[in-house]
Amino acid sequence: MPVSVQAQEMTKNILFIEDFVDCWKRYGKTGSGNKLSQDRTVKLKDRKIGWFIGWLQKNDRTVFFVHFIENNKNYDSYAGQRSKEAAKEKLKELINQELK
Repeated sequence: MPVSVQAQEMTKNILFIEDFVDCWKRYGKTGSGNKLSQDRTVKLKDRKIGWFIGWLQKNDRTVFFVHFIENNKNYDSYAGQRSKEAAKEKLKELINQELK
């Protein structure tokens, strides 16, 4: 199904998070949930999962990424938000080491 350029730009603007390290722009989306039992029939309330998927963009260069976490204990925050923060720190390291 075709998607208009306007819809693509609107989505990109919604997913923009921040001007990031070394003039990169950071975009992404979090998600959270419960891990399922091995037979996939029961949500395990004490096993939280979270992810952050997105991309970095600088000039004509784009780097895609995904960060996933699984917790064995309860936290006061959503796992997706914790994944977003962990990804931010790892991306800073990556930029400082590799993407200059």
